Amino acid sequence: MAGEALSTRTRYRENGYTLVEILVVVVILAVVSAGIAAVFITGQREYGVREATVRMQQQARQAMNEMERELKNIGYGLMDMGNLTINVYNSSLLPSWQVVEAEDGGTAPDTIRFLYSGTESDVGYDLIVSEDHPTSSALMLVSAVGSVPPSRTIDNDFTAGDLFLVYDPGDPDKPASRFQATNVGTPDKLQHNPGGGGNPPGGFVGVEYGVGSKVVNLRLMQAKRVSYSVDAQQNLMKTVEDLSLVDPPAGKRTRIVAAGVEDLQIRYQFKDGTWKNAGDPGFDPKSLRALQVSIIVRTEKPDPQYPGQSLQLTGSYGNGGLKNSAGYRRMAMSTIIYVRNLGFRG
Repeated sequence: MAGEALSTRTRYRENGYTLVEILVVVVILAVVSAGIAAVFITGQREYGVREATVRMQQQARQAMNEMERELKNIGYGLMDMGNLTINVYNSSLLPSWQVVEAEDGGTAPDTIRFLYSGTESDVGYDLIVSEDHPTSSALMLVSAVGSVPPSRTIDNDFTAGDLFLVYDPGDPDKPASRFQATNVGTPDKLQHNPGGGGNPPGGFVGVEYGVGSKVVNLRLMQAKRVSYSVDAQQNLMKTVEDLSLVDPPAGKRTRIVAAGVEDLQIRYQFKDGTWKNAGDPGFDPKSLRALQVSIIVRTEKPDPQYPGQSLQLTGSYGNGGLKNSAGYRRMAMSTIIYVRNLGFRG
């Protein structure tokens, strides 16, 4: 009987698994599958977070590297330009340009505009005013100082329609003036009649310039005005204007430097060692020696499972507002940039 019972149980086993056994296997597979899926989803989410964070860090470094490279050029080729201000004419006096124009955005991002030359300003030699140039004259007499390169003649710097700067490097309180050559009779005469789009009514430049004042061709020196700002979409924007054009906006080029920039704060150090925000009492671009540039950058998209991160650039970093919108990871970067070209002014 015992042998018969054993044989019967063996036949039952050969006929398949019981329902209970199958259900146990299904449950085990479900648990294992759920675990694998959870691990995969968690891994994918962590990878996405790391990727978004890396992109944010790359944008921050890109923004800082770009600004540091350009801001070091402030005043290059123009450091001896009087009071670092240029009177600009276009049928009437327009707002003056300055080598550094700083705007404090308050709790919003700051803006900076600055001038520099893209090449050697004297193109191998200097042009100077050879006779006192009064405000009642539209004729400027000039001469060359230094060695004119063999491949050039002084005529190369005299083309009707070109824009020029004239300034007195010996007078740190006198502004420069931009004018347009309307006629070139001989190499030593520059006519700036009212017919030029870059000249004031009457053609008379409103500042007297004595013998020895410097004259430079904006086309040859590749002078430009560069600005950095943050737009409403939180992009760090760079704008470049060619100052050799009568109407610089016609040659304006704007591009995105970095995305996700929530704040840009700039502090300015002067030769007496003090740090100021743009617009503070005693803010004098002529005495500028260094800038502290600070930014806040956030991830491209919010993470609904992340509570958010709050950052603010205040105190020694500026007077920026609190950045705390939910779901975003943020980082701040700051660097000090020395404006060596303006340091040569003493």
